[in-house]
Amino acid sequence: MANREAIAAYNRHVDEHGVFSDGVRRF
Repeated sequence: MANREAIAAYNRHVDEHGVFSDGVRRF
């Protein structure tokens, strides 16, 4: 399923950048 790959990619991104650390600081 495509969703499964998308979730895996998202989780990898979160592991590298953090969920809120980057996003919140931009706003």
